[in-house]
Amino acid sequence: AVFSRVFLGERQHRATWIAVSAVMVGVAVIFMGSLGTGHLLGDMMALISACALGGNFTALRRSTLKNPLPTLIIAGFLASSLMLPLATPTAITSSDLMYLLIGGVIVQPLAFFLILSAPKYIPSPDVALVMLMETFSGPLLVWLFLGERPMVQVIVAGFVIVAAVATHATLALRRSRLAHT
Repeated sequence: AVFSRVFLGERQHRATWIAVSAVMVGVAVIFMGSLGTGHLLGDMMALISACALGGNFTALRRSTLKNPLPTLIIAGFLASSLMLPLATPTAITSSDLMYLLIGGVIVQPLAFFLILSAPKYIPSPDVALVMLMETFSGPLLVWLFLGERPMVQVIVAGFVIVAAVATHATLALRRSRLAHT
């Protein structure tokens, strides 16, 4: 929302600022839960990544790029090339390889294609809010499929994030319907 305001001059509805604030409280609760655990570098990298993603959404909103898929493919190859020297491919089992292929060939490209396309249709702060649902859904899926129970703070913060995004989406839909009647 800040990037869209500063760089694109887009004014956000008050409900968006309230939702962003509520989501930031949820993210802060998760961050506070990891303080003292030795994950400060990871938390800082996550913050930098979130800022970069916000900048990316803002740039995509202004971009005339019709199809983000070629950019996504180039980015995937570049990231893979940079990480290859750090990888230990012999540590991958055949079942791991299947999951990696499904994630890398189907899930991740589809998800990123949709994410990269979204700012053309909805404001970039809305895309970012929906993206922050992953803050909660990631640990939840790990819990469901791998049995790694998330900290209580993550669950509480997740509900704050989900409630903020759902309320924001409901209010935006209601405003849209009122505008078209």
